[in-house]
Amino acid sequence: MHCPGSIALLQHLGVTIETDEPSYRRDGQTAHAGALWCLENNADAWECIGNGFDGNEFTADMALGVQVYLDAVRADITPNSVTYFEQQIEDQAVHHDFYGTTDCGVVEGEWLIVSDYKNGAGIPVDVKGNPQIRYYAYGLLRKVQDPRVKWVRLRIVQPNAFHPEGQIREDEISADDLCRWAEAELVPAMRRTESDGSLEPGSHCRFCPAKLLCPAMRGLFGAIAEADAASAKELTDEELGRQYALTEAVRIYIKALGEEAYRRLLQGKAVPGAKLVESKSDRAWKDGAAERFLAEFGDKALTTPELLSPAKMEKLPGAAALVKEWAFAPKKGFTVDLATSKRRAVTVTTASTAFKDYAEHMEEVA
Repeated sequence: MHCPGSIALLQHLGVTIETDEPSYRRDGQTAHAGALWCLENNADAWECIGNGFDGNEFTADMALGVQVYLDAVRADITPNSVTYFEQQIEDQAVHHDFYGTTDCGVVEGEWLIVSDYKNGAGIPVDVKGNPQIRYYAYGLLRKVQDPRVKWVRLRIVQPNAFHPEGQIREDEISADDLCRWAEAELVPAMRRTESDGSLEPGSHCRFCPAKLLCPAMRGLFGAIAEADAASAKELTDEELGRQYALTEAVRIYIKALGEEAYRRLLQGKAVPGAKLVESKSDRAWKDGAAERFLAEFGDKALTTPELLSPAKMEKLPGAAALVKEWAFAPKKGFTVDLATSKRRAVTVTTASTAFKDYAEHMEEVA
């Protein structure tokens, strides 16, 4: 939806999402497969530990997150509800490229409840206005064709990443408004990919498997690599803003370069300008060190127990509500962020501006 030319680029390069499979994607697929097994076998996540799915093992860490998802989904299910697990939603009538898999859908009375499980810990996903889960919900709404459904509840379950709204985030939209959104925004965006080849770098590039081959990304990286950093002071406010907005795409490109160099070096290939080195690590104690130092220094060798960090505490079963009540984010001053981020902007008033505002106010009073 952000980069219409990406579809033609992927087709031209013969690249698909499935060919871009780092470990996090495999782990996500395994977690989803384990969740489906549990739902189909009326089991809890711990019962799936050790099971293999496409050669990848379902682990105890996966079970912790998947159980949060299972509990949320099962709370929707009643004797009268209709469930759809890992439901295909291909629909040529919408668009020839309209297809996907909905993690879980539950029809209960006039409600369609669509849940999407996110196993990743790196990127917290918002639910409000999220086009991906709306896409899934719209496809499932068309598939079930249940005239009772008037409302749609959208849910994202992401237990492994911190989000201020918690591990389970929900939004609601009427079925009519969801259809209007699809007709006014989704379908036109899909049709635009058939004729619009423009490439638009941005934060969405992190999910594109062609980012290292994208001419827009390459051109952007090359331009910045050759730019004179001192010239930033000469930019106008508008020029500075336009260029700063592109820094996220450049960071994504740099990260992808590092990952690809690492992959090739591990294969024994020579990558001029890069080399494999030992990862830095903190020193660790040998077996028996605790006894030796306690004998030598007594209690002076021990640290004082302290509370876990809010992020670690939140992972304990049942601790999320208490963390929300007792944790806070200390003020650490200002930093720069993209204008498109969800964070609230802070307006800084300089002394001269404040004096001008005060003078204008006094003139009005007079």
